[in-house]
Amino acid sequence: MVGAGVLVRGADLTIETSVVRGTQPYGDGESAGIEVYSGENYGMARIHGSLLEGNQTAGVYADASYAELIASVVRGSWDAADNAYGAGVRLGPGASAKVEQSVLSDNQGIGLNAWGADVTVDASVVRDTMGGASASYGYGIAVGFDESSGARSTLALSRSALIRNEAVGLAVVASDAVVEFTRIRDTVPSNDASSRGVAIAVQNAYSSPERGKLTLASSVVERSQLAGVVVYGSDALLTASEVVDTAPRDWDGRWGWGILVWGGETPGTAKLQGAAVERNVGIGVAAFGADVVLEDTTVGQTQPEVDGLLGDGVLVSSIAGVLGTAFLDGARIEDNARAGVASFGGHVHFGGTLLECNALDLDGEPFEDAKPIFADAGENRCGCGKEQHACQALTTGLLAPDLSQQ
Repeated sequence: MVGAGVLVRGADLTIETSVVRGTQPYGDGESAGIEVYSGENYGMARIHGSLLEGNQTAGVYADASYAELIASVVRGSWDAADNAYGAGVRLGPGASAKVEQSVLSDNQGIGLNAWGADVTVDASVVRDTMGGASASYGYGIAVGFDESSGARSTLALSRSALIRNEAVGLAVVASDAVVEFTRIRDTVPSNDASSRGVAIAVQNAYSSPERGKLTLASSVVERSQLAGVVVYGSDALLTASEVVDTAPRDWDGRWGWGILVWGGETPGTAKLQGAAVERNVGIGVAAFGADVVLEDTTVGQTQPEVDGLLGDGVLVSSIAGVLGTAFLDGARIEDNARAGVASFGGHVHFGGTLLECNALDLDGEPFEDAKPIFADAGENRCGCGKEQHACQALTTGLLAPDLSQQ
């Protein structure tokens, strides 16, 4: 087929137990297996129990309209041209969609892409998304801010799995995402050495003050290759969730960090409540010119990177004159290879916290003319097993992460 396999414009269409396969574009244009637009009336497409396979550009595309995908499969969508990207499902500004009990697999570019749109995903799988022709994508789900209309996207993701996506499992750009009872695992870099392998990336808009917002509840992020969760100039809340078993990059043995919160001119924030960040490499939780709060959270078993450096449970650093802070309340920081908590010119406030069996409990180093500060709020415990001692911050000459090598 050339152009859209099925075109809906200002109509209401239900497609059941059907196959839409191998759609090609007109000339150098784009195409989709099913395209949905509004006209004089609102466009709606309900796709149930169907297969959309091998369509160029997108399996489903909806613009200012509604698409519903129930008990269906979208696979093998592919790039239309060099430096472009395909998508299993693509939603333009003003669109909304519901995806339930469906599988988006082996798409090239992005599994599900919403820009200035609203989408609900439940009991579904997004897996094996590959980098596009430019090798810069490979995102499982990406929701973003539409700068032309000023519209944020919203994502409600529940009871689902994002598996083996290249580059990024879930990307939230200046939009709002609530993720519950979901597993994001085995996110790896593409074959491009500059590619990421990040399970969840939350960031601000490129040219506006809009911030990304993530709520991650009762979910698991595991076996990413580079970082589990990255928050850049945005805000994240993790409750009763795990970020575990992050691995370093294959080609240089670096990274493997659990959670990275980055700030600078636009400070990021992350709050962890009842969470676990364990068995990661390099750093469990890192805040660079950003703010993190750990309440009733465990950070443990962080291993050093390939050069033997790092291995810190929590690392907070000032950067470019912007203060990094960490607030620990009822946290458990244990079995980390270097420091339980390391501060490089950052401020750490801790109370009711256990620092157990770390090589160093607390280490503070001056950094970029900023002095480390530790504020002990009391009821803290330090030591290992029966050997307990007063919690005291030391200055041992630890090296800060070399971000130019990261």
